[in-house]
Amino acid sequence: MDTAELWAKRGTCMRACVGAVVAWDNRPISIGYNGSPAGAPHCAGNECPLSPHKTCLRAVHAEINALTFAHKLGAPMHECDLYTTHAPCGDCAAVINHHQVRRVFYRHPYHRAGLAYLTMPYFRVTPSGIVIDAQGRVNEQEHSH
Repeated sequence: MDTAELWAKRGTCMRACVGAVVAWDNRPISIGYNGSPAGAPHCAGNECPLSPHKTCLRAVHAEINALTFAHKLGAPMHECDLYTTHAPCGDCAAVINHHQVRRVFYRHPYHRAGLAYLTMPYFRVTPSGIVIDAQGRVNEQEHSH
C-alpha cells in the first residue's frame, strides 16, 4: 500500500493524486497514477478546460493505468491483487471487474466510490496497516504491502 502512496505523488491531476499497484505473487508488477493521457499536456490548475462542471474529464485513473499495463505484460489477472490509494470510482470498478483481479485493497475512502460494484473481495488498509474487510471487521489473514 505504501508503494501505491509513493506513486500517487507522480499524479498530474490537480484534483486528486491517486496511485495504484498491481501485485502478482506478492511482487509489484505494474504501477499507475492518475493524470493526463500519455503525450497530452498536464493540467495547469483545479479547473479542467474540458469540463463545464469544473471536474476533470480527461485524466486516466491510476487503477486503469496499472491494470492496462499488467494486462499488456500478460499477467494472470485472476491471481493479481490491486492496491490503490483511494477507493475506486464506479468507472474503475467496472474496469477492475473486467480484469477479474483477485482482491482490491485501498486506503482512503472516496465519496464517489464504486465498491458496491466490485465482484471480488475488497479491503480497506489503514495507515497503520490494519486490514478491514467490507463488513468492517479486522481481517487477520490479509496483509498489506
